Amino acid sequence: MTFSIKFILVCHVIACVWIFIGKESLFELIESPNGGTAPQNWLTNAYLDKATEYQKYTASFYFTVTTMTTVGYGDISGHNSLERIICMLIMIIGVVVFSIVSG
Repeated sequence: MTFSIKFILVCHVIACVWIFIGKESLFELIESPNGGTAPQNWLTNAYLDKATEYQKYTASFYFTVTTMTTVGYGDISGHNSLERIICMLIMIIGVVVFSIVSG
């Protein structure tokens, strides 16, 4: 029970960081293949840039849980350098936690 509560708390914190990273990278414009510039991040790719905070949190928590449990469906992922770095850190944390629990 204690582990479950700690796991949910860690997922919550990481989900909040993931939302923050997505909101901050909305201001980064990247050239799109059609010649224009547009923000490219997990929020715009999942069509959540204009969603409610609850919808963003739910998607972010879902991404965190699937990444931490090594399931990783791939429907939400990093789309710029900062998001990819955060994804790698989440994956490392997930593998370490999964290894400790399995051991």
